[in-house]
Amino acid sequence: MSGKSGILADYEFTGDAGPEKRLGFLYLLFTVPEKACTIEVEYEYQGKGPGETTVDIGLFQPGTVDLITGMKNLRGWSGSNKKSFTVSREAATPSYLPGDIPPGEWKVILGLYKIPDQGLRYRVKVRVYEGCLKTSSQSLPETSELVQGDSPRGWVKGDLHMHSVHSDGDSTLDQIAEVAGSLGLDFVSVTDHNVVSHIAELGFRSRFLGKVFFLRGVELTTYRGHMNVYGVSEIPEFRIRLDEELKEVVAYLRSRGAFLSINHPKPLGPDWEFGNLSFADSLEVFHSVWEFNNYVSLRKWDQLLNNGFRIGLVGGSDAHEMRGKTSILLPGTPTTWVYVDKLSEEGLLDGLRKQRVFVSESPSGPRITLEAYADGKHYPLGGIVNSKEVKLRLRAEGGRGQSYRVISGGEVVASGVLDSDVFEKVFQIHLSSPYVRAELVREAQAIDDPYHMENIISALTAPIYLKV
Repeated sequence: MSGKSGILADYEFTGDAGPEKRLGFLYLLFTVPEKACTIEVEYEYQGKGPGETTVDIGLFQPGTVDLITGMKNLRGWSGSNKKSFTVSREAATPSYLPGDIPPGEWKVILGLYKIPDQGLRYRVKVRVYEGCLKTSSQSLPETSELVQGDSPRGWVKGDLHMHSVHSDGDSTLDQIAEVAGSLGLDFVSVTDHNVVSHIAELGFRSRFLGKVFFLRGVELTTYRGHMNVYGVSEIPEFRIRLDEELKEVVAYLRSRGAFLSINHPKPLGPDWEFGNLSFADSLEVFHSVWEFNNYVSLRKWDQLLNNGFRIGLVGGSDAHEMRGKTSILLPGTPTTWVYVDKLSEEGLLDGLRKQRVFVSESPSGPRITLEAYADGKHYPLGGIVNSKEVKLRLRAEGGRGQSYRVISGGEVVASGVLDSDVFEKVFQIHLSSPYVRAELVREAQAIDDPYHMENIISALTAPIYLKV
């Protein structure tokens, strides 16, 4: 990128923030004059005493910054992973959107995430240029413009939670596609934190990079929990501090056709700290390797199912590094399988909504499905049966020697060992709870305890439900 010249304005902001401002937001106002084409921002901060210090940053163009409606004016958010960024008419630092630089009152937004007890000090420098940066243009696509797939009906596998250079990942979209393709994945969703610049990059390219389909996704990253939002091309409101605000944001996103999945609701996830989980379309029950506290997410999910909520299942690696040099968060670990009519955004979202889903520990990991028969009818995963007397058919592949378990009401109602690579078993059970699901256990310390922290689950199915 080149062409930046002619300084029109220069600003510097310094200030202090005490612990009472923790988890809040601060807006720094500056004026952009006529003829401006580039804005450059850099910042630094330091805690005044011991304790972790994190300050996030983003940029609003002129207009409202009100909850939800203000998001249309957010030009980008880089969290704390970039200490400087540039926004220009035809180019922008990943995490930010290029476009017109209207004159008027712009705002740097600081997210005061972690503040030590003695407080912190920040410094922000803004410089406005007349000259423009040059690069390929980006524009956010409408759904009708998206290139859809034309694959036949069936099971497809992918990773629903990954990060790129557009937030805090180490790889470009092309590099992600290369790794995903080498793993045999059919689709991925790059869910960068509170940004859509990765979706804008896809907007002027095919939705397929190589043979890998990219599902639009954003990780709505608040200071009280994270949620993946699939199927939108707008930055979701993330400045949510109260449960009442969460309700507003959820209602708005649903009106836009979004699919909402709560991420890693468990210790060190970070956990979901809002009061409600039951609004979600799905939970990321399987996050990274199973040993990473996923038994907690599993228990929460089963409790919701047992209370009558029909909440789906997804898995996600949360991979930030494509080659896994320093992290256990590896691409495709785990892998989510979705039954689709075609490999497209419509097909994937429809499969997720219908809960035609199972999750395996890796692209080559064991596969498990469950189907039910009752009153002469067939019910796939996600189906709703009308009778408590149900015949179940469990099928597993690639898990010889592992244990299978059928779970209903938080209890193991059937179990055994897979004695072949292609295994089938038929059960006749009486459903006394609102759901039944199946799983494979690679290592078990207590086969009758669904939530034993030392059991290692290798695959999970979505539920089949009892009509209540």
